[in-house]
Amino acid sequence: MINKLLTIAILIFMSLMATAQEQIKLGSNVLLELPSNAVKYIDTAIANSLAKIDQSKAPADKSLLNRYRYKVGNAKYLFFPPGKVSDKPTMNRFTTLTVTNPKRIIKSDSRKINDNFITTNYAEGSTGSIFRFVCYNEKQNMSFRGFITFPTNEKTKTLKEINSLLENVKFLN
Repeated sequence: MINKLLTIAILIFMSLMATAQEQIKLGSNVLLELPSNAVKYIDTAIANSLAKIDQSKAPADKSLLNRYRYKVGNAKYLFFPPGKVSDKPTMNRFTTLTVTNPKRIIKSDSRKINDNFITTNYAEGSTGSIFRFVCYNEKQNMSFRGFITFPTNEKTKTLKEINSLLENVKFLN
């Protein structure tokens, strides 16, 4: 009971901090400058305890410790940490297991904003929609990628918010 109350208190504190700063640093290389009320709930270190990840038993679980999770409304954001890449990242690195029976990709898009190349695709499944993205900075050879799952009926609002967020990704030196 005390652990749950502590978790709730930390989450509220983190969400207030993010709203006030409107910036979240992911690792040492990526800074997200967030639209002013985009993030209502942030779950980073706490996500590990909620997911009950056992570091001692499953080596595969350790990769989960470096993921950053956000929740905006009913959408679940899962961002993978940035890292050096040997070649331009592609969409085939993503899993679509979070959405049951995803249909064909409905919309794909690639664009350059500032020094970042942003590639996205969107698909709908029987249990919701998935939006996947790669943000790649050629000058610094850094990539930032992730995916978002959300109810299909919230598509317009969610896609607007995540596109706004992606346009404000900054890779730090």
